[in-house]
Amino acid sequence: MPVGRTAVVERVEELAREADRDSLTASCEWRNDGARRFYRGAGFEPKPVTYARPPE
Repeated sequence: MPVGRTAVVERVEELAREADRDSLTASCEWRNDGARRFYRGAGFEPKPVTYARPPE
């Protein structure tokens, strides 16, 4: 079991299995080191980039 796995992550995994989903996704701001550590510790891996910018 990944180190950062919590009851919340376990419950979301359970719901995903029940709904026959093939993956879980989560997002956070790149500068949010705590969230990035949490997700990595919970077994999440970085995936493709999402581009964003403020409206002009």
